[in-house]
Amino acid sequence: MNADVRTQQTRFVRDVYDWFSSLDITGDFYEHSGFLNYGYWQPRTESAREACEHLVDTLLAVIPKKRGIILDVACGKGATTHHLSRYFPPQDIIGINISEGQLALCRQNFPAYRFVATDATRLDFDDNSIHNMICVEAAFHFDTREQFLREANRVLKPGGYLVLSDILWPSVLMARPRANFLRDVHEYRALCVATGFTDVVVEDATDRCWRPFYEHFMPYLEYKFSCGDIPLEMLRRHQIRLNRRLSQRYLLVSVRKPEARGSTTMGGCR
Repeated sequence: MNADVRTQQTRFVRDVYDWFSSLDITGDFYEHSGFLNYGYWQPRTESAREACEHLVDTLLAVIPKKRGIILDVACGKGATTHHLSRYFPPQDIIGINISEGQLALCRQNFPAYRFVATDATRLDFDDNSIHNMICVEAAFHFDTREQFLREANRVLKPGGYLVLSDILWPSVLMARPRANFLRDVHEYRALCVATGFTDVVVEDATDRCWRPFYEHFMPYLEYKFSCGDIPLEMLRRHQIRLNRRLSQRYLLVSVRKPEARGSTTMGGCR
């Protein structure tokens, strides 16, 4: 992909998320928490906000020792970054994003954390400088996912963890960029191994994440339409967009950078 096409695609993804996150109906659905993902729905989960918190908790449960610097990749409006403070001190939490608009909101709403403008596939961090990383529902947009994984491996300290949620598109035609198309969990696992990671765990969590989100958000849209909060055109547009994704797969992934030779340190802290 040439530089111009890459730049156009980056701007498109940024603008779409800036627009979607600014909608009143989106804010209402997530209780104006700043979250914007499918979440992890447990049997007694009552709201999208709670589901999103469960998702972060579920991903972080993989990391045995929660200390040292953690990087929140594609931090959105900072909700995940803020939730990390339940586990890490504020000075050890860094959020990154390509959207200056969203970063401005992050800095305004969560001044205790550091936020940096950088591309996930060209991380502006030194080798072996980050203890752990989290990336919620964004890697399928990166140009490319493979390049992001290689960058994550570069900046992580030996023994450090990357935990993420990710989406497999139903077909290569829907994947953007198309180079990110992977057929199944097995191909995803193989990519993680090929980019240098060990302790690779890839779990299909579609029934806990994407499907319950769909089952909650679709009636919510219809309710908003019935109240006159959104026009019919917006309702139909969202319905079409979501129905096209019914067969997508939602993954929970954890990987670890191999320990340095002769080291017995665990949990990515050195």
